[in-house]
Amino acid sequence: MTRMVSKNIPGIQLVATEDRPERLGLFRQLPETAKLEICGDGFDDRTVKVRWLDSFYFVFRQDLEVLNSDN
Repeated sequence: MTRMVSKNIPGIQLVATEDRPERLGLFRQLPETAKLEICGDGFDDRTVKVRWLDSFYFVFRQDLEVLNSDN
């Protein structure tokens, strides 16, 4: 499922390293009009894993729900 972002939303980037497949990286603002592909569950029940520009992020479900209700 893909969702178009209608406003900037915060995301936590997932970073792959040699010794660990993924670790939490920096917070980043995912820009207005970004197309986010929902890829799976987040690290808790309030987040979801998304892909944007070949990178993975955790974003808050609440931010996606707000965007969905605006459309």
